[in-house]
Amino acid sequence: MICSVLGQAAWMPGRANVAGVAVVRSGSDETKPDLSGYPSRLMRGTSLLTRMCAHVAHTALAGSGADPSTIPAVFASGHGELNIAIEQLAMMVTGDGKISPARFKNSVHNTSAGIFSIAHENKGMSTSLAAGPLTVAYALLEAFGILEDGATEVLVVVGDEAVPQPLSQFEQWDSFAAAWVFGRRLDAGSPRVQLSELEARPGTPAPVPDGLADHPCRPAYALLQAIASETSGRVHLGREEDEAWSVMVGSSPTEPA
Repeated sequence: MICSVLGQAAWMPGRANVAGVAVVRSGSDETKPDLSGYPSRLMRGTSLLTRMCAHVAHTALAGSGADPSTIPAVFASGHGELNIAIEQLAMMVTGDGKISPARFKNSVHNTSAGIFSIAHENKGMSTSLAAGPLTVAYALLEAFGILEDGATEVLVVVGDEAVPQPLSQFEQWDSFAAAWVFGRRLDAGSPRVQLSELEARPGTPAPVPDGLADHPCRPAYALLQAIASETSGRVHLGREEDEAWSVMVGSSPTEPA
């Protein structure tokens, strides 16, 4: 399967988008994702994870030429709405033991997919998945399958927020989300970058900032950088050397097959 990259985006607190996501901006106050494309009432009570995913989805779609009201979407997160889940557990053992209905409705694993579909009145298909450290690999596998099935474009969004207490004593990482719009076309104005050869093949993970070393979506960072710099080569989609799955990134002037 060969597909084109029609758009991509990334967000981390205090860091620039996509190509500059590795550069910490001195004095940056960008601690919240820009949600100008979403109704404030819809975003009320949502987690940072949902807000990051909403932001990168909107940004990646903005210059892709894809229609947000019809595009199929894949949302993937290693841990999902972990912060809200911890909050709800705390509510169960304090006070009257009741949990917040407003928070509960935003606690399911497909919250981001639901928010996206409502905001854009998208009645098409979407799926939400989790695959631990191979979350990015399986998100791409799902996207490739959707394109093979006949879709012209597909939106892929991956992300996880920082681990809250008390679980942060076991593992820590920074909040991070990324999104891509993949398509079977290659417009004149779109990046001459294509993805191909998604397969189970072990490799060596690319270096990432310290805050992403253990992140479930760590491979997304390497893929973002390879696409932004139009660097041809294979990108490993695991966190460890023995975790299989990788994808080939390359530039081509030809129409995707």
